[in-house]
Amino acid sequence: MFKNIKQGPLKMPDRLSEEAKDLLVKLLNWDPTKRLGAGRTDAEEIKSHSFFRNINWKDVYERKLVHPRPPKKDIKLTKAALSLEERAYGAYANIGKFDVHKLDEFESVIQEDVQRNGTEPQRQDLDRNWIPGWSFIGGN
Repeated sequence: MFKNIKQGPLKMPDRLSEEAKDLLVKLLNWDPTKRLGAGRTDAEEIKSHSFFRNINWKDVYERKLVHPRPPKKDIKLTKAALSLEERAYGAYANIGKFDVHKLDEFESVIQEDVQRNGTEPQRQDLDRNWIPGWSFIGGN
């Protein structure tokens, strides 16, 4: 698979326009010095590609461009969908799910702890994933 990624032919769906295919081919050139945007004009090279011919870049920079949004769909989980999740994950289906209704209960327990001990709870007491000196998102 790795060999195919590095050396195989680039396959694109037929539904892509010719401009989109041309843009992708130029962006994904194996030689980084020949990729679109790697030249002296940098990103201007990409912005001037025919795929972006109808884009007003000034509006983009000024955040005036209104992008299309897909219509919202009201998704309701059916018993079949829930049972599928339970079948897929078994006993682990509910791990990591947070019950919003228990937030008030959690906050009251924290407040009782603060009143009893006179201090705010420490991070390691609240976060089961806390590892001293290490963070999932950087910083402390």
